Amino acid sequence: MGVGSKDVQAATAVARLKLVELATAMEIRVKQGSPAGRLLTIPDGVQGNASAVQALPSQCEMAALELHATHTAPLNAMGHVAVNDPRVTETLTAGIQDITNAMVEDYKLNDVLRMILEIMNQAMQFHHIIFCMCDAKTETMTGRFGLGNEV
Repeated sequence: MGVGSKDVQAATAVARLKLVELATAMEIRVKQGSPAGRLLTIPDGVQGNASAVQALPSQCEMAALELHATHTAPLNAMGHVAVNDPRVTETLTAGIQDITNAMVEDYKLNDVLRMILEIMNQAMQFHHIIFCMCDAKTETMTGRFGLGNEV
């Protein structure tokens, strides 16, 4: 593959950092010492050097396709996004139930994908949200549909 072991270790560290951030933002709690708990702990040696490790993905071919937030939320003491609004959780939970109910019946994939975008847009109050498909052959992203102003 042409990738050295240090690159693989650094990419793994970046993935674990992102996993910890995502779990914190989603308020996922796991038992300490469990396999999931160990996975959701920032590895030793990465904490002090997090900025250097996080700079590494820009060298990756797929970095241009990586999701990036365009609106920053307030951070808590640990430097993670503070999501404490119960309305967000309630809206997302109700939306998941609606999607589950729609999938039990006869459904069209486009309708379910649009439902997902609408629920995310409503709960998270995005300005714009776009669903894209990646064409692996041409390495291009094609927008299928979106919501928001001028989308």
